[in-house]
Amino acid sequence: MILLALALHAHAASEEEVFEAWSNGEFLTAGRLADELLADKPSSMTGNFVKGYVLWKEEGEHAGARHYLDKADATYARRNKSGTLPEDGWRMHLRIMEAKLDILSEMGLPEEELALMEVFNQDFSPGVDIQRAWPLMRLGRYPKAREVALAHVDAPEDWKRGAALNSMCAIESEALQRVAAFEWCKKALDHERSGPAPDVTIDANNAAGSALGVLDFDTSLDLAREATTGSSMGVANPYQTLVIHYTRAADGSRALKAVEGMVDWRSRQPASMRDLARSSTDEVLALFLYAAGRPHRARELIDRAIQFPDRAGLTSSEPLQAEGRHAALRLLVRRLEAERADEEAATKGFFARVGHWLGSWLPDTGVWEDRATLRAALTDSRRQRATFRVYLDGGLGLEPWLLVQLADDIGHGVFHAAVDEAADEDAVIEEEPPPSLDPIDAYYDALRAGAAFSAGDWSEVRALAEPAWTRIPEADALLRAELAAMIAESAWRRGDEKVAIDWFGRAIALDPGALRRLGIALPARVSGAGGAVADDVETLLGRSPRLRYANGAFDIAVTGSGSAVSICLRDPYGAQIGCSNAGAPAVAEGDDPPSEWELAQHHVLTWTERTFALPTGSALIDLDSLDGTTLRQGQRERELLDKVIEGL
Repeated sequence: MILLALALHAHAASEEEVFEAWSNGEFLTAGRLADELLADKPSSMTGNFVKGYVLWKEEGEHAGARHYLDKADATYARRNKSGTLPEDGWRMHLRIMEAKLDILSEMGLPEEELALMEVFNQDFSPGVDIQRAWPLMRLGRYPKAREVALAHVDAPEDWKRGAALNSMCAIESEALQRVAAFEWCKKALDHERSGPAPDVTIDANNAAGSALGVLDFDTSLDLAREATTGSSMGVANPYQTLVIHYTRAADGSRALKAVEGMVDWRSRQPASMRDLARSSTDEVLALFLYAAGRPHRARELIDRAIQFPDRAGLTSSEPLQAEGRHAALRLLVRRLEAERADEEAATKGFFARVGHWLGSWLPDTGVWEDRATLRAALTDSRRQRATFRVYLDGGLGLEPWLLVQLADDIGHGVFHAAVDEAADEDAVIEEEPPPSLDPIDAYYDALRAGAAFSAGDWSEVRALAEPAWTRIPEADALLRAELAAMIAESAWRRGDEKVAIDWFGRAIALDPGALRRLGIALPARVSGAGGAVADDVETLLGRSPRLRYANGAFDIAVTGSGSAVSICLRDPYGAQIGCSNAGAPAVAEGDDPPSEWELAQHHVLTWTERTFALPTGSALIDLDSLDGTTLRQGQRERELLDKVIEGL
């Protein structure tokens, strides 16, 4: 053992070897050599710097990196005081300080970052100045942050102008200035485009978000697409923006492709950036899967996002914003899980159904926990206002189609007060608002309609939701689908069946998943013509919580036999909306084939899953096609979705 230790000691790397490997970009080798050096000389300035740098850049271990960089800095201070530094020792001190500043920024520690900047400015000239704008903004010191940024928008140095414009984009976004944020974000993007080697990822992604703030959905989409042409070396993943956009627009096919792009983009990011946004990737996937009717996998992802939150240093958001948003999404996912559980229980025997019904009355402590987290995140008045002022930064960042479902969870009193305050603030928008902002007040009527729906105030739902539905842009398809479903349900409850059926049709055309998310049953008559399995399917559909018996409404025809049973949904005029044939369920080798009753269960659950979820193929309704082609295409897309989910 002594001989082995002496041998290792004799072959310890030198500071020159460690620094050379680091200088050549051979970071893994540099890290290994740094370990050897530190085993021999634990206080080595070069060894500690390189070890910290490699932990930061290659492994995303920010806390560990800080530890080693602090040790390197302490060695510098000690040697500087004793006069034993080499002539160019200041260069290593500069590298250490720059790395520490970047790490503090990425970790979201603005107070410490500003304090270290003061030390930096005492030790080096020129010091840091424009860099102060970002941590000042993160601390909510908007006037001072603006002062610092505006002082550099015309700086002779190109990088300072870019940093100043980017900072102004973020400052006005966080200050809830819709128009000003859009203008500054466009200027930042134009500046980056004009450079000799433009990398538009961050600036185009920021501009896409600010365009959404002025309800310019087309421009937002174009800018998000442009962002994907840039580098994946930063923290931004523009495919997240695209997934959210296509999901919001009920374009499930493109959303699914954007999910693949998002996962691929993340795999190409450096470790130090990739791990900063792991939680947001899980959150966006969970959002898409929630809309696609896959709550169980969505629950796993949002649980993971909550357990392993992002560091928010390189974005303008705060940890509480993500905590509240994640809690809200998990509440909705829990609700959808309950709807799916009800659908499955309806296919079981009598005692299983009774047991499920009794179990549903037991309190879910997880719901209480998530509601408490959501409400705590909204106790800050500024964050609350920003949350309800749709499509603005500074709040929880909840999409309107999600927020409209949360009145019960937030509390009706708080919900109504927050909506009214947000509407009042947006009634007085900055000078020269673009025409795209004209329907902004319709969003607040939509939120009020959501609260009325959860309270069962059916007349108020129609009074608010119908005019809002006509004015909200078509790009907000999921919100419009939910409003249509609310109008349909309110009309049905008030006995206006003809109006209800019309609005049910509109909801299904936009996103049939809206009915399940809102717990609404479609009025329909089930008819069967086939063998014993078809008869069982008809019986089970009659129990489904997704349907309520009604003549003269929608029609569900069950035909075929065995594994070849087809279930077709038609509107009251006979136009086919879609057909589903689940085929036979997979059977493990050695297991018995499914019974007729099990086949019927399989057909019903598969049909329900596919019918009442965001289509991931083309639009679900095709009045010109009566052969089920549309739904079959959707089934192919959903098989692709299954493969993507399995690979996550």
